[in-house]
Amino acid sequence: MTERKETPDILGQILGGVATPDRPVTPIGTVAAPPRSAPRRKSAAKKDDGPKWEYLTLSFQEQQGWRGRYADGEELDHWEKGPQLNELLDALGEAGWELIALTTKDHFYGRADAVQAFFKRIKA
Repeated sequence: MTERKETPDILGQILGGVATPDRPVTPIGTVAAPPRSAPRRKSAAKKDDGPKWEYLTLSFQEQQGWRGRYADGEELDHWEKGPQLNELLDALGEAGWELIALTTKDHFYGRADAVQAFFKRIKA
């Protein structure tokens, strides 16, 4: 590799300073780029000891109050007489399910379903 020719510190001269003798002058100014270190080796993949999750998607339809109609795409038996939204949310919370998202925009399963709720809980 050929030696690079030293360049004057033009920016330092413009701003009124001069390169100090202990700091080498480089083509980009008075501060030398840090030396490159050897590339790091990727460590062996660590075993993931974090929690494993299971998910549940509920779709609600208005039937004398909002009632769960579909659970993960399967229509619930006698959903028309099932618990209303707030009762169902309480029961799911007691069973360890956490509400993580709620949408009222898209219909996932039924054309009349206007509310979709997404839950997660730690797998047993």
